[in-house]
Amino acid sequence: MTASTTTAPPNPLTHPPASYRFEGTMTALTSITHFGESVGGTEQVLRREKVALPDGDYADVPIISGNSWRGQLRDCGMRAMLDELARALGRDTITLSPQAFYLLFSGGSLTKDAGRGVDIGQARNLRALVPLLGVFGGAVGRQIMEGKLAVGKIIPVCAETRHLLPDALVDHPHAVISVYERTSMEHYTRMDDAKRESLAGRYLPVPDQVLLEAPSVRKVTNKRTGEVEEIADKPGAAQQMRYGFETITAGTVFSCGLSLRSVTPLEFEAFLMALAEWSREPVIGGRSGSGMGRVRLAFPGWVEANPLLRREADATSVGAPFGALYREHLARNGGAIVQALEAIG
Repeated sequence: MTASTTTAPPNPLTHPPASYRFEGTMTALTSITHFGESVGGTEQVLRREKVALPDGDYADVPIISGNSWRGQLRDCGMRAMLDELARALGRDTITLSPQAFYLLFSGGSLTKDAGRGVDIGQARNLRALVPLLGVFGGAVGRQIMEGKLAVGKIIPVCAETRHLLPDALVDHPHAVISVYERTSMEHYTRMDDAKRESLAGRYLPVPDQVLLEAPSVRKVTNKRTGEVEEIADKPGAAQQMRYGFETITAGTVFSCGLSLRSVTPLEFEAFLMALAEWSREPVIGGRSGSGMGRVRLAFPGWVEANPLLRREADATSVGAPFGALYREHLARNGGAIVQALEAIG
């Protein structure tokens, strides 16, 4: 399909806006870590927030920021949009300027330079052409485009947060268990492969093997005699270390929610595309490359992102029909979208 290069943005008046609010749960399918402070340089503890308890006391509760999930949704949505544009235009990929890249994936940045960026009219046109900018917002030139998506904090269902939970979760079995019973420190070791004869003896040249085996020598001053002495350390410089991450245990249930304010049907479909892409492998927090952070999302009656079901990111993967309107928009306005993004740089 050949996309039109027309610069006329879609008319939002033909699509009356609507607002949505969704609340539900995330369940940890694997342990979750969300970095806070470092302890001794080798251990990362969970990000915590101070919570006022009903009895007047306080508790530091591990809470996952909504911004971390929002950022993942943005990345997934923008990546899916660019892939769809490339298909519509018959290209292998869409190449962006650094300014356009940062706008799409990081929200952009403001500039005081009158000769750079875009004016109000261009920003309005860009927002109409790229519905996800209406959803997530961004800053370009001297303009701030406010986003319509608000993502709430992801709060563990536990005794310390029971008074803050939605009514549907107040009587949840986890709501009487302390969150501190659901945290632990996971430790890991990075091995020094140069010390493994099966690897180093086969893939390192002999001079380097000898160098690794030779003891390192350091010079120290004898306090009694004042003479400088050489002391040999153990052979080889170790390249191994032990480190750890505080985690929330698998099986923990979290309260979560999001809202969309005055979005058009086109913006709503664009958001659903982002959510569907995220649902391919839904993860939260850090260390996802090591198996942490896999979750199951459930917004009753609307969305279930469950990696255990192995559904593809299509029109049924988030429990709602979508795709036709948004894909038609990208195909029809693909050339104009690319031109608008190129104009940013």
